[in-house]
Amino acid sequence: MAESPKVSVLIPCYRQERFIREAVESVLTQDFPGWEMVASDDASPDNTAAILEQYARRDPRIRFFCQKKNLGMVENWNFCLRQARGEAVKLMGGDDRLETPDCLTRQWQSLRQPGVALAACGRHLIDEHSRIFQTLVNLPTGVFSAETIIPRMLVHRDNLVGEPVSCLFPVAKAARGFSVQYLQNADIEMWLYLLEKGSLAFDAEPLVAWRVTSSQNSAATWPEDQGWEHLQLILTKAGSSTVPRRTKLKVLFRSEEWISLHPKHRGVPAIRASAAELGKHFSPSQIFLGRGRHRLGKTLNRWGRSLRKRLPL
Repeated sequence: MAESPKVSVLIPCYRQERFIREAVESVLTQDFPGWEMVASDDASPDNTAAILEQYARRDPRIRFFCQKKNLGMVENWNFCLRQARGEAVKLMGGDDRLETPDCLTRQWQSLRQPGVALAACGRHLIDEHSRIFQTLVNLPTGVFSAETIIPRMLVHRDNLVGEPVSCLFPVAKAARGFSVQYLQNADIEMWLYLLEKGSLAFDAEPLVAWRVTSSQNSAATWPEDQGWEHLQLILTKAGSSTVPRRTKLKVLFRSEEWISLHPKHRGVPAIRASAAELGKHFSPSQIFLGRGRHRLGKTLNRWGRSLRKRLPL
């Protein structure tokens, strides 16, 4: 009987015939011996399924599924997660890639540290021609406790930890699956959920590449929504009793600023309701004083940035 894999690399994809070979080949070059691949094509109208089927025929470590009807992005993520046989999971898009041959090895070692519930790393951003145009490293190398990292995630403007391809996490801790309540932020919601169970181990080296194209869900919907789904998520998570009061106030004031900038957006009623619920943690005087300090801090920071631009190097 074959030995069970340690890591399941999940590749849920849709219309990725242009990039899927690059994604699969980046896994095939890994020096980690105990991996499997679970690939699920979400009823693509192009040749993605045919390409993946060819790989699966050649390599028994690759299991391929072709959906008869389109599940949608998050449901396809969860389908792959349910098929995983490994102890840990790396979820990557059909247009992403692993940048270094030791990516899985290093992240597996990070995840094996005591108390760690999520391993993440820096990432390159690549364009439609596979060229690196930016590198994102939001944290230094190290292990961050939930008490340290969750508040930082709640006040960060986007994905502090990284996109799915950046992360490795235990199957057992993620068994409930990704929340279908979110589209752009299903990954961030999962990271917050996992970090309620343990620490984050971060490797500052960019071990992966996340592709940014005009056809992605995030690229297509972010300009319209202006991140309101992310704001709704952090408002909900900030209500936890373990989140510091200072962080709660920052999230609350951020929601007020967002509403003032987008008063007619369809998400305003939901944001108002969530902000009102979070506001119950404070008295009116606490909110009034906190708002004053928040605005003063923003003004001082703006003045500081302006002054630094004017000073000679």
